[in-house]
Amino acid sequence: MDKTERTIAKVTNAGRILSRIAWIFDLIACGCSAFLILAALLWWNTRPDLFTGYASQTGALLICAGDLIGCAGSAVLAYFARQHFAHALEAQTPFTLRGAAEQKRLGILILCISPATMVLRVALSAAFSAEFMPERLAGMIVADGGMLALGVMFLVLSLVCRYGAEREAMKQE
Repeated sequence: MDKTERTIAKVTNAGRILSRIAWIFDLIACGCSAFLILAALLWWNTRPDLFTGYASQTGALLICAGDLIGCAGSAVLAYFARQHFAHALEAQTPFTLRGAAEQKRLGILILCISPATMVLRVALSAAFSAEFMPERLAGMIVADGGMLALGVMFLVLSLVCRYGAEREAMKQE
């Protein structure tokens, strides 16, 4: 294994580890959001000190539901990223047709899930205008812009890896 192959293996392994960590944190965040929804349903009237900053129970529920949707979308993306990196490590190269297909799928998922969850989160926040906070919207749009760039990057990288896989197959013939 030459130096470049070792570097690719290290980066792929780091991607696998980081995507697994992201997946675990996203699942934890989903659990926290679900707990907050449950708490707002059960303890709104008995423990109002838990919900300072929210004008109403509906507003708290909508914002927490939006956060749950965002975390669930991120968990799905992290899961597919982890799968891709694990398969690339198993193959010992990213230049496989399977790897290229997984990168393409991941790019498409990012380009679909990320804007969809952002639109749902904004719609849920805006549905109850007393709870709508423009700074939350600005933060979501900035974060979503980075995800769109990542999705495009995976699509372009899938073409490069498919080309490499095809070239490797031609060499072996």
